[in-house]
Amino acid sequence: MPTVISPIDFVGGRWRRHRRLREIAAVLVKHGFGFLVVEAGLGRLVPFHRGLFGHPRREVEYSAPEHLRMALEELGPAAVKLGQIMSTRPDLLPPDLIDQLELLRDRLPPVPWPDIATILDEELEGGFAAHFRSVDETPLAAASIGQVHAAVRHDGTRVVVKVRKPKVADLIEADLAVMADVAELVAPRLLAQGYDVRALLDDFAWTIRSELDYLTEGRNADQLRDVLADEPRVFVPKVHWDLTSSRVLVLDRIDGVRIDDVDGLRAAGLDPSEVASIHAHAVMRQIFVAGFFHADPHPGNLLVTADGSIGVVDLGMVGRIRGETRRHLVAMLRAGARQDPHATARAMARLGMTSVGDPRALERDLARMYDRYYGLAADRLDLGAYLQDLMGVARTHRLQLPAELALLFKTIGMCDGLWRTLDASFDVWSIGEAFVDEIARSMYSPQVLVEQGVAVVTTVFDQILDVEARRARAAMADRIRSDTELRVRRDLTTALGASVVAAALIIATTLALVAAVGAGASVWWTLAVGVVGFGGAFGAASLAFVALRTAGRRLR
Repeated sequence: MPTVISPIDFVGGRWRRHRRLREIAAVLVKHGFGFLVVEAGLGRLVPFHRGLFGHPRREVEYSAPEHLRMALEELGPAAVKLGQIMSTRPDLLPPDLIDQLELLRDRLPPVPWPDIATILDEELEGGFAAHFRSVDETPLAAASIGQVHAAVRHDGTRVVVKVRKPKVADLIEADLAVMADVAELVAPRLLAQGYDVRALLDDFAWTIRSELDYLTEGRNADQLRDVLADEPRVFVPKVHWDLTSSRVLVLDRIDGVRIDDVDGLRAAGLDPSEVASIHAHAVMRQIFVAGFFHADPHPGNLLVTADGSIGVVDLGMVGRIRGETRRHLVAMLRAGARQDPHATARAMARLGMTSVGDPRALERDLARMYDRYYGLAADRLDLGAYLQDLMGVARTHRLQLPAELALLFKTIGMCDGLWRTLDASFDVWSIGEAFVDEIARSMYSPQVLVEQGVAVVTTVFDQILDVEARRARAAMADRIRSDTELRVRRDLTTALGASVVAAALIIATTLALVAAVGAGASVWWTLAVGVVGFGGAFGAASLAFVALRTAGRRLR
């Protein structure tokens, strides 16, 4: 049964959207003016850094990307999350803007404890006190959508409780509606330039709605734990499903130091280089073997325990790389290792990164990019910079990456920066090459070749059946068309015959009336001739009209 929206809800929804539009407009006026001033080169004449329009005071002038980042922070959770997700799109945005968007992490103030306690009481049967011996009212962390509190269950198990902030889902849905309106306005122009803004918004809406649902995050945690089963020194904390809902997620607590705390690792007697190697192996397994990876490897989401194991937390954002995409990705990486621009461009096209311009220009720019890395040893090759350069080429040629690939490249770039923090000479290429070679060999194993052969035969057979079905439909259409044409001819013949009869009756009746009047016939005789003659002509004309209308309907 379709959902019925009451007039009150409809009017209320429109009012809330208009109110939100006014709020957004006010923020954009405040920070958008600063953005335009800086872009116009007039930043020194308008001192925003001196506190103008409520900007924080500081000595250094604000840059245009900083104005945009501050606007997103002020607009709230949906805008912050949009900025975080767009920071994964170096194919669309320049590096200086990406750098600012990456600062949109863990900068929002926490919600007061009474509001969090209310949500826990609503979500947990019997209230939170029935399940926890204690809950720390001061959050361990607060982000755009939720915040995390330490707690202890009655059996002594130490856990963390992640709670979605109140009303954040409604606010995000309202902002998504506004974004959809804006997308409809700008989509035609951006689509003409090679950017599908509607698809970008759909990807963003799906991602943020998934992050709003903590049941999804719990399932992601379980799946990644299965993926890492062969990596004994990397683990995902257990989900307490008996206390987890769409608004509350309860996990085992991990005691450890942030993975980027080099001094803390050394103080615990751990080798940072070994930690980097453990994490790199786990990441490569996620990407190239499982095709399912943790897409938010922020150092705060990776905790190293006393025995050197790495705990992975915050699985709200994950990436998936399907089998066919993985094969094309491996082909592109191998082409890059050979510094072959033609093979790289071909693999990029197969990944959906099709150039709207001259393909030779794309290969030329790839060759120039490879020239910058020629002869570099693996431990001197900055993978993050390499991917950034590759995305720069994509941006120049308006190559819009599939969302999953953009997320993957961003994840790899973040991990590479992390690994080099732990070990400046870390050689990720040798680890990645081993996995890529393993995948490449498996791509041509007898089993895979047989599976691909079966898939090809099945595809061809399906296409044959599809062609036969289309031929049958065409034949049926021809028969229907032939039958229609026959009926139309019959209708036209009827209309023509009736028209001739009507014309003959009109002429004959007219002549008969003239003769009757000239012979002095009675009035009743003359009237009878006219009624019969002209009545017959009207009937014949009506038949012709009906036949013509019927023929017209058959031809529609």
